[in-house]
Amino acid sequence: MLQNVLRRFLLGKNVKNSPQWGFHTQFRPNFAQYVLLPKAFVFRECAISLLLFFQSVLYHTFNCNKFAVTSY
Repeated sequence: MLQNVLRRFLLGKNVKNSPQWGFHTQFRPNFAQYVLLPKAFVFRECAISLLLFFQSVLYHTFNCNKFAVTSY
């Protein structure tokens, strides 16, 4: 059930009831499972890491005097 939801989300249409694939519809879940789902996983992980990187860059640029040696 979760794989059907993920396939519908990634392919943008219902996998079982799509007429353009025809006979090859039964081979399409394997394609979605082994090709599209790792692509989505890699894209999601890269997006999360980029967001964390830019967040850390912004944090360290605006809090740069936190670790600086201040002379009073």
